[in-house]
Amino acid sequence: MANPAPGLAAIRPASAEDHAGVQALFARHGWPVRSRHGWDWALLHNPAREALGAVAGWVLESEGQIVGFLGNIPQAYRLDGQPVWAATCTSYLVDAAHRASSVQLMRAFAAQQGVAFVHSGTANAHSAPVYQLYKFKPLVAHGFNQALRWVACDAAFITAGLARKGLGAAAGVLHLAAPLMRAVRHGLQWATPPMASETAKVELLSAEQLGEEWDAWANAQAAQPGLWLDRSARTMAWRLGDPDQADRMVLLALRQASGKLVGMCMVRDVAADAQPVPKAELMDWAVLPGTPRAERAALLSGALAWAAQRGLAVLDAKRHAGQPLAGLSDLNPASAALPGAANWALVRDARWRIRLSDTAAWHMAGADGDDWFNTHQHQERPGRPACAATPQASSEAPSCATNSLAVPTAEGSNRSMSTSAPQAASTAATRSISAMLSSNPPSKTSGSAAMGSAGDTAA
Repeated sequence: MANPAPGLAAIRPASAEDHAGVQALFARHGWPVRSRHGWDWALLHNPAREALGAVAGWVLESEGQIVGFLGNIPQAYRLDGQPVWAATCTSYLVDAAHRASSVQLMRAFAAQQGVAFVHSGTANAHSAPVYQLYKFKPLVAHGFNQALRWVACDAAFITAGLARKGLGAAAGVLHLAAPLMRAVRHGLQWATPPMASETAKVELLSAEQLGEEWDAWANAQAAQPGLWLDRSARTMAWRLGDPDQADRMVLLALRQASGKLVGMCMVRDVAADAQPVPKAELMDWAVLPGTPRAERAALLSGALAWAAQRGLAVLDAKRHAGQPLAGLSDLNPASAALPGAANWALVRDARWRIRLSDTAAWHMAGADGDDWFNTHQHQERPGRPACAATPQASSEAPSCATNSLAVPTAEGSNRSMSTSAPQAASTAATRSISAMLSSNPPSKTSGSAAMGSAGDTAA
């Protein structure tokens, strides 16, 4: 262990044996903790970390206690078709009494060997000065701070809104309000995807189903100009293997009528994470160039169907940029700016510095950062009913309008959501529901007021 300067905690690389100490640090600040299996999966079994031989992160110690932590997530990229190694960080947390030591963690992260650049996708007001100290630059011009939202289940959306205002007893009006809200959304072409292709097929895939065909698609996708994250079969199988996510994350694949694989998305249920509105998040999105809008709409509709079957109100997409953002922005989302967030990057390899100064070159999705990685609940989740049909005076259509997608349930059976026709709505109702949808999607916060000078999000 290095000898710290007077008054500073000692820094060293994190090891598997640090699980208990780091989780105790998280618990002191109210951050969710990981199981031992989840810790090993997240920081030790990452294929990119194994390939580079990189450290899993760094800890600060004082008097035998871990008082700070920064996780390291190496990642493989292609930049204009050429392999590039990078790393993102996660869980930047330091006890308040050791704030002066927090810069040691960022110094170690920024100086690590074997990577062309390092970045953070979840910096906040506490940690931004530390990134500035080490010459990181915020990348915001390419739309990284844009949040997109679609409604998955009108009844669940209205229920959450009433509950937030203390009007839970008014939920009996759902048999009228939910169909009206759905009709208004369809009429406005807002927060609901456009008409989807009837010939495109959306499949729910397991890690065991990823193989040569998947790798061929991933290689074709990453061969495009710009910076693209590795989505190989091995890497995707690892991402699906988080033991602390259980059944909360799924991978959906998009096929054209010919059977050709052209796109994918990863969706996660984050309703257990103290969200004011029960929601799913679109953690990854990638389609081949030229994929028609109707086929992309089918993929999005599949994600919404999965969310609705879990009783989730909305589907959010945050921290996307470049082609992924463009491919989602024309699918009728409600949109809002994310306040205060930025992707901070330090490009150390001079060969790529100028290229990456063009912020449009980074085709980013949520998986480029640590969002997909760091929100977890390995404790039991409260049960939620699926978004079922809402009785209507003139129609038997369900209140959750999404394209048809059969999704295996926990019991192994298949269920599907079907598209229903919009109904007429009054101008007053249009204004009211438009106001609800235009509210900012909740941004991710750490949930801790005692981060010291450095605090991103929990691992």
